[in-house]
Amino acid sequence: KTRRMAALLSLGCAGFAMTMLGLLGHESLATSNSSYALAQKIQPLLRADIPLYSVRMYDQTLPFYLNRTVTLVDYLDEFEYGLAQQPEKSIPTVAEFEAAWRSGHAALAVMQPEQYETFRAQGLPMRFITQDERRVIIATQ
Repeated sequence: KTRRMAALLSLGCAGFAMTMLGLLGHESLATSNSSYALAQKIQPLLRADIPLYSVRMYDQTLPFYLNRTVTLVDYLDEFEYGLAQQPEKSIPTVAEFEAAWRSGHAALAVMQPEQYETFRAQGLPMRFITQDERRVIIATQ
């Protein structure tokens, strides 16, 4: 009771310190949660006629930062109804993706690191562009 000012000051300082720690921690996790940095790196490589495939995953931030849609490969989830209406917006299997990839047309693809390693082990012709903790970007050769 007698030290109200000290208690209030301590609570205020603790609240400020926790807020600052939270903000600093958020910044360090931003690269794994947002694809902003990846989008900045691949933006110069994209033209309207170059498809961007999202293989067995969908990162909601990438189409936002690139201001364009992606072609989903072997992925339905929340897009099941929409893709039933517009099946041309996706490639249903990885085998069909590999055939399209090998066609010789310029393309980019985003995938998880495990999928990249699988493609690399299978000898899929590709050029590594960039990656972060959760995503890898490749291009046709």
